[in-house]
Formats: sequence, C-alpha cells, structure tokens
Amino acid sequence: IGLAIMIVFFKLYGDISIYKINLLSL
Repeated sequence: IGLAIMIVFFKLYGDISIYKINLLSL
C-alpha cells in the first residue's frame, strides 16, 4: 500500500515539475 502511495506522489510531483518548467520556458 505504501509503495503505491509513493508512486502516486512521484507521478504527481513529476507532473507539477514539468508544468513549472513549461511556465519558466515561457
């Protein structure tokens, strides 16, 4: 269960990071 939660957090954090990078590139 803990592993699944960690995977979700990593995916969420990765999506946010990509979104921030896209904003910075503007």
